[in-house]
Amino acid sequence: MDVIGLGDEGTELPARIHYVIDEGDGKDLDAHDARPIAIMPKDWVTIQSRIQVSLPHDSTQEVVFHIVAHYVQKTKDYHTFEKGSNAIDPVDIPHHYLFDADTSKDNDVTIIIGYDSKESSIGSLLLFRFHKLDPTFDGDETARTLLKKLSINLNNDGFERRRSGGSSGFLSYNANLFEMMSTPNFAPRCAKGCVILPDQNRLAIHVYYIGTQDGVLKYVQYTTPQHGGSFVMPPGLIEEQTLLQDFFMVKPLSAMILLAMKDQHPRKLQVTPKAVENELLLAEEAHRHVASIEAVDKLRCKIEYYQYISNKVKCTLVQHPVGRHLDIFANHEPALENRICFHCELSDKEKLATGSSRYGRGGFGTNYHSYAILDWPKK
Repeated sequence: MDVIGLGDEGTELPARIHYVIDEGDGKDLDAHDARPIAIMPKDWVTIQSRIQVSLPHDSTQEVVFHIVAHYVQKTKDYHTFEKGSNAIDPVDIPHHYLFDADTSKDNDVTIIIGYDSKESSIGSLLLFRFHKLDPTFDGDETARTLLKKLSINLNNDGFERRRSGGSSGFLSYNANLFEMMSTPNFAPRCAKGCVILPDQNRLAIHVYYIGTQDGVLKYVQYTTPQHGGSFVMPPGLIEEQTLLQDFFMVKPLSAMILLAMKDQHPRKLQVTPKAVENELLLAEEAHRHVASIEAVDKLRCKIEYYQYISNKVKCTLVQHPVGRHLDIFANHEPALENRICFHCELSDKEKLATGSSRYGRGGFGTNYHSYAILDWPKK
């Protein structure tokens, strides 16, 4: 499970991530995209520590984490990248690295913190990876059955269609686009017709139509359609699956660890302070909720705690390769984004399908469909 801090935490810190953080072994990356790190760059400061914190849902249970934290001086892209593309301009290659977090998996946690070259006391969280938290399914649940259950709860007919920042990639005239056009809420049903035009930057399409009541020209914009989208995690699934309880645990747990380690860097960096503060406030709110009900035991308290947390965030099911993009969260505030990846083996019939969509977001090879669940703040 990974947690990433995104958003602008101060005027000194750009909101972009300037190091390529991989989710596997990087085999799917083009050789021109990034340079693997064999030896840590000279400007990376590595600090190992032991941090003791209590679990978010149970203040009486304390856990010690062995942490490796890499502090990275952030650099700016010399050339503006095209949102939606994973390509990195050759001029920028010296400033982008492929970092394999599993190189330090003997520890409990790997953290990468970016800081500005100026004398700033604010750091940005680039990666927070839990190595020892190994989620497993309870009962007969599998990655495939979970995917089916989540797909039923998706908004917008199961399509991501209005994501900003280019994360859905460039527009292409494929089955997804025509399937989205056939959904009931693609265009006004009572209008006499509409005009569909691609955006100049190939990241969206515009649908123009005449209002049925006022006769005024109107339009709606859709980004590149991808199967997946936002949903609210069903409370019953959280109760059934311990791994989903752990999924909602890692963000408040990350915030507690970041707060506990703020004095270990010479600058005494505050890492994503606004995002950390918001997570801790939500954690306290969940504690008050659990205290107000009559929970019979610790297990019931834990379930109620993370059901409450899940109701305060929005989840996203991602089943496509995500291009380089800029995330914008609720109220334009910085936030922590949590991610967990799954993969399921393709059937013989699925292997014969054309196109790359059968692989999902990719990363597990040609015999598997992979997807990710993310959570982020509601407005």
